Amino acid sequence: AATAAAGGREAFLAAHAPQWQQVGRVCFHLAENKSDATLPFAFLATIVFAGLHGRVRRIEAICARHGTRLVDAALRFPLCHPAVVSVIPGGQGAAEMAANLAAAQAAVPPALWAELKAEGLMRADAPVGAKP
Repeated sequence: AATAAAGGREAFLAAHAPQWQQVGRVCFHLAENKSDATLPFAFLATIVFAGLHGRVRRIEAICARHGTRLVDAALRFPLCHPAVVSVIPGGQGAAEMAANLAAAQAAVPPALWAELKAEGLMRADAPVGAKP
């Protein structure tokens, strides 16, 4: 009630968290950590800032040019890194879990990764491609 009287939620957020309007979405992840038995899981929060939507659209366009869905590239990318042993995407029901599995197993053409690097949309030294 005091917050509402003082200008509402937006006024409160503007005063206490000035960048709140930049957040477009927050995703939470639980990752397996096989390299440290004392910390078997890592909990990660990913914040997608509203200003990144243009960047995402550019990545989507590159994926489309290479005949790859963004979700396929997004789930394949972390699996390319040698330190990543698994990715656990969330799913609501068997159909969504099956779709996530298919996306994680999708082939992503090397030319897609090369174009993302050339366009500065991913680090030039990012590991890409299939792990042995």
